[in-house]
Amino acid sequence: MREQSENRFEAAEGARAQAGMYSFLANLFNQRPNLEFVKRLRELGPDGFSFDVGQGENSAEVKHGLQEMASFIDETQGWSEDKVEQELAVDWTRLFRGVSPGYGPPPPYEGVYSEGVGSPADVLQAIVQVYHKYSVDVDEKAANRPDYFGIELDFLRHLSESEARAWEEEDEQKALGYQTAQQEFLSNHLGKWAGKFCERALEEAKTEFYRGFLRLTQSVLKEQMERSI
Repeated sequence: MREQSENRFEAAEGARAQAGMYSFLANLFNQRPNLEFVKRLRELGPDGFSFDVGQGENSAEVKHGLQEMASFIDETQGWSEDKVEQELAVDWTRLFRGVSPGYGPPPPYEGVYSEGVGSPADVLQAIVQVYHKYSVDVDEKAANRPDYFGIELDFLRHLSESEARAWEEEDEQKALGYQTAQQEFLSNHLGKWAGKFCERALEEAKTEFYRGFLRLTQSVLKEQMERSI
C-alpha cells in the first residue's frame, strides 16, 4: 500500500514537472517580450538556465539550448532594458508572427506545416474537437488560432496538470487516460509538425536567446515523442 502511494506521488510529481515545462515553452511562444519580461530574465540570471538534464542526444540538445539562452542573458547585462526588449521583440515577431513572405519563417500554425491531412480548415476543426473533448474552451477572439504552436503547447500543459490531479486523487484509470491523450496529441498533431517549424525557424533566428529556445523546444518535444512510442 505504501509503495503504491509513493508511486502515485512520483507519477504526480513527474506530471507536474512536465506541465511546468510545457507552460514555460508555451509562454515564450505566446508572449511578445516587454520590459517586464526582460526584468524577469535578469532576475533569473544565466544560472537560472543551468541544471542537470540527464544524458543522451536529446538531453545534450536541451542543455545546448539552455546554454544559448543563458549566454544571451549574460552577454546583454550591460545593455539597457529597452535595448534588450527591442532586440528580443523584433526576433520574436520575425519568428512567430509570419509578418510577410521573406521575413522570417511561415507562422507556426499546424495548418501551415501539416501535409496530407486536408485543408487548414480541416486541421482547425480537428484541433477544436480535441480541445472540446477535454473541456478546453476556444476563444474565437483570441490573438492566435487554435492550431498555433503556443496554444497546442498550452493544451499539453492542461493535459499534464489534469494527469497530476488524477494521480493525487488516486484515480489511476483517469491519470492513464490523460497520459494517452498527451501521446495521441503529440502523435497526431504537434509532434507531426513541430520539428519542421523549429528547423526552419532556427535558420532565421537572430538572437542566441531564441535560437536556444527553438533548440530547447525541438529537443523536449522529440524526447516526449520518443517516450510515447
